[in-house]
Amino acid sequence: MKPFQQLFVALVILAGANSSEMTEEIIYERFVARNPKIFPFIILPYKIGNVSPAPCPAQNGIEGTCLTRNKCLKTGGTPHGNCGTNNRGVCCVNELSCGGATSARVTYFYSPGYPSFMQTTGNCQLTINQQNANICQLKIEFLTLELAPPSIDTNDFGTCSIDYLSLSDNRLPPLCGLNSGQHVYIDFNAASSYHPISIDTDGNTAYNRKWYMKITQIPCNSTERAPAGCLMYYNETSGTVSSFNYDTEAPTTGNAAWTRQINNLRYGICVKPQAGSCSITWRAASTDAISLSAQDDTQCSGTHILIPRSQAVQGQENPDRFCGMSSGGNFPDDGVNTLTTPFVLYYVTQLTSETNQQTRGFQLQYRLKQCGT
Repeated sequence: MKPFQQLFVALVILAGANSSEMTEEIIYERFVARNPKIFPFIILPYKIGNVSPAPCPAQNGIEGTCLTRNKCLKTGGTPHGNCGTNNRGVCCVNELSCGGATSARVTYFYSPGYPSFMQTTGNCQLTINQQNANICQLKIEFLTLELAPPSIDTNDFGTCSIDYLSLSDNRLPPLCGLNSGQHVYIDFNAASSYHPISIDTDGNTAYNRKWYMKITQIPCNSTERAPAGCLMYYNETSGTVSSFNYDTEAPTTGNAAWTRQINNLRYGICVKPQAGSCSITWRAASTDAISLSAQDDTQCSGTHILIPRSQAVQGQENPDRFCGMSSGGNFPDDGVNTLTTPFVLYYVTQLTSETNQQTRGFQLQYRLKQCGT
């Protein structure tokens, strides 16, 4: 930059009401772009250096936000390469662990020592500060989440009493177990401008624990915002959904009372309708992918899957509820189809050690169907 250009920038910053806000892009927008005849010598250097806060790829495939270097450092982020017009910005990545606080658009929350298993125990909390008043949701992606499984004690069967993740959302009890690859959408704390996320681990129980989560603040007017009532939200025409802590293997050995299901769940899994789609079909991902309850219940009044206004199951009082086990349960082999929108599946758990022993939850595949097919 030439000396007279540097002098102009210094004068503009000094004239600003708040010099800390006078970034390069603001200088250009407020003064240069609006006065091209007065400042012809300054247009080109700042126009080619304008930086907008857009998503950018950083190392290891994680997502950053394109910012000026000064703004990145002020938010507690770390620069990872250049971005923006003429590479005048930096790809800013925010990664935090226990005790951290952030207002970044995207934050990665990791366990101490990650990717190694955590050696310490106790409470680990991250505070998400609302970036602005237009933030309504948080999308939390469990890139890695490995905690101790639900309890097998009779008095708290299926509850997360050893390790647990608390998302401070009244729709969800504490979560635990193996949940890598899952995600949730939760409403931002309406009572304040911050939202706590915490993980509590019990050092008296030996277990290999670790986590790495991606947390994105979603504006109220964003097309990425999940509809009301949708804890999980998928926007592809086909895919696979699983209950929390689902796996084909038992989480413990030598004890017949285990369960992978988490007690007291009641939430919706939604699929975004696409242009030209009029229905959705849900199918079991494998021959034993539904493992909810050993109880013979024609009403499915306990643990069950609910697909509103789906095809009737003969001889059942509630034809849109599905329960039991894949072998002997009531989920049709050829799948379940519904025309009702929004496309949503509800999952309810009411676990007891008598009827839910050796249950894993569910894994289903969905596919949107075109109108007329």
